[in-house]
Amino acid sequence: MTEITPLPESVNLLSNSEILSLIKDHNDKLQLYIDQFISTDTLQRELTNYKEQLLQLRDEFIELQKNIDVTNTDLDDLRILNSKYTKRWQDLNQVVNHNYSEHTLKSKLENKISYFEVQSDTIESNIMSKDTIPEDFKLDESINDFLDKRTNYHLNKEILLTWNHQGQLKK
Repeated sequence: MTEITPLPESVNLLSNSEILSLIKDHNDKLQLYIDQFISTDTLQRELTNYKEQLLQLRDEFIELQKNIDVTNTDLDDLRILNSKYTKRWQDLNQVVNHNYSEHTLKSKLENKISYFEVQSDTIESNIMSKDTIPEDFKLDESINDFLDKRTNYHLNKEILLTWNHQGQLKK
């Protein structure tokens, strides 16, 4: 804290402009007078210390700004990745819902039933046909194939009937 220096007795006789002109004219002497009371070395060291602190803060601020830029870039990349993930999740969900919805699964099961029925009817008509050449015809193999197709037909038919009887699938 600075001490208040007592002014000379006749200071009130001088005007402000006269005091200012004296300060301007005798600035160097005034500075020397002030330097007698304040150690310039201490002041210089404090100023140097403050300057170093400011330079360090500036460097830290620059580093922090670089980190902010890198973090913002990473956040932008994360947003893009999140958007891609959301899009792919929606696409996958749509595919799963399309391929595995109750209606689709029932249609596939009905198509399998129709396929096995047509196959077994074809085998049956081949066995019963009079156009079949006996030496090329393999009766055991045809009967086994027919039984396999009919078994699959009845199995899938039973699954569909059970499904229809139980009602809609739970999600």
